[in-house]
Amino acid sequence: MQICKLLLAISVLCLLISCSSARNTKKLLIATSAEYPPFEYMHQGKVVGFDIDLAKLIGAKLGYAVEISNMQFSSILPALSLGKVDMAISTITVTQERAQQFTFSKPYFYEQMAAVYQKPKLILAPQDLCGKKVAAQLGTTMAIWLKAEVNCAQIYLTDSNPLAIEALKTGKIDVVIMDGTQALIFASKNKELASSPIFKAKDGYAVAFPKGSKLRAKVNAIIKSLQDSGEIKQLEHKWLGK
Repeated sequence: MQICKLLLAISVLCLLISCSSARNTKKLLIATSAEYPPFEYMHQGKVVGFDIDLAKLIGAKLGYAVEISNMQFSSILPALSLGKVDMAISTITVTQERAQQFTFSKPYFYEQMAAVYQKPKLILAPQDLCGKKVAAQLGTTMAIWLKAEVNCAQIYLTDSNPLAIEALKTGKIDVVIMDGTQALIFASKNKELASSPIFKAKDGYAVAFPKGSKLRAKVNAIIKSLQDSGEIKQLEHKWLGK
């Protein structure tokens, strides 16, 4: 009888310790869209990439466990608005429109837009898009830029860059506009395709937060420390070969 009571007491104690530990574990829920290699993509069932490593570094500096929530890119900012995630990192460029609704960190990487097209075509400037069927992913800076700056082209919006590339390969569209690093990867994996820089984005990639988030100042300080220490450069070397 005494042994049973002792075992019961131990079980209750373990349960209390477990619950207390769970309550004390700080978790950072981060949204991403794993369709942008080498920044975020699926590998052997896991989300990996430059942004994911950066998110983990930020979480470690904050003392939080990081949980990645993978979703369509067009769902990321709505998820922030609804409070479903604490922050988002997914090659997100700051725009005036986005800045009115969300809070952003300082930029951690600057990228250029590029055109992907079938050889032997050559697309080197925005005016080369005139009269062509041009695709970009829904909700991206490229889609916003096309609508604002390239009125002479037929614009098509797709759910993902891989879908746009398939449409390009089958001749349904003429050009896909995407981030430069991703464009190089798609062109290298498809011998019939080529890519060229087409426009230098003035705003870099940043971490997005709900408006007024208290995390912004802390994350800004962490990004600066990672830049000063060379750790972001190490990520660039690891994932981008720079």
